[in-house]
Amino acid sequence: MIEKKLSVIIPVYNVEKYIDRCLSSIKKQTYLNFEVILVDDGSTDRSGLICDEWMKVDKRIRVIHQNNSGVSAARNQGFLHITGGYVIFIDPDDEIDPEMFKTMMNEFKDDDIDAVWCGYKNIFNDKIMERAPENSILLGDAIFKSIFNQSYMSAVWNKIFKKAVLLDDKKNFITFPEKIHVGEDFLWLAKVLQNCNKIICVKESFYYWYRRSDSATGGGRRKLTPKSLTEIDALAQITKMYKNLSVDLYYIALRRYFSTIREIMFTADNCKNLNISRNMEKKLYIVMKQFPYKKKRDLLAFMKIYFILFLKKLKIKNEVIYYFEDKFRLK
Repeated sequence: MIEKKLSVIIPVYNVEKYIDRCLSSIKKQTYLNFEVILVDDGSTDRSGLICDEWMKVDKRIRVIHQNNSGVSAARNQGFLHITGGYVIFIDPDDEIDPEMFKTMMNEFKDDDIDAVWCGYKNIFNDKIMERAPENSILLGDAIFKSIFNQSYMSAVWNKIFKKAVLLDDKKNFITFPEKIHVGEDFLWLAKVLQNCNKIICVKESFYYWYRRSDSATGGGRRKLTPKSLTEIDALAQITKMYKNLSVDLYYIALRRYFSTIREIMFTADNCKNLNISRNMEKKLYIVMKQFPYKKKRDLLAFMKIYFILFLKKLKIKNEVIYYFEDKFRLK
């Protein structure tokens, strides 16, 4: 049987310490019919040169160099060069199990299967946390709910998509939002899932996600910047999108939107900055006005928020407010 061709898109930026590990794991795949599109996003270290060396020794690898434009622009550039009927994204500082491509591609037995997802290992400071779904089939609303489940995750790298579901009505690729710098994959995935009717999940944790402290999703407390705050914009768009799908999906998205804003307010290192704090307060008020109080825990969460905002309006000393903020932190 002829193997279906898989296109692998890898955005590359200043990962000279990790890119060899990533590409070595891809080279070890037992599934052979794939191509790798490496998009060097203006790296200032040796990443681009290392990619070029790999291209010389493996004809399945192609390298595109571009000026630094961000991870979304790099992935979008990758779309322009793929020739396979199936697509996967891999981050350049991660690695994959040798059986990943073979096991997941073998699940595309029927034409009605739009994507195949697998579990992953979250690796940080030599600690490994495994997240794996059950072997299952996702249909209907379960598809949209899945990206709010940690076993599936809202990242794009543990998923293989049929190329057809990545296209819009005009047969153009659904592109990653280049003005969103955190949560861009979440927003892109929410759009793509509207084209999916059937997804297969396999329980094996084939993807090894290495969390680095210097990455956008690394460990430790948040450090807020204008770029990192675009995550809120991504969630706002997802919430609006889900509102048009069903009441239950809207509730799930709105709750995630609320909890993210709350986490930023109470856990970010520099959210005591007055401008950032006021901005978050305004967004919280908007969310709380829309929120359907379906569960007691929701009501309790909002009571805590209102209490903090009430203290601020009374101009209570910051030390008191920070004490309660710490008590109400998300775990």
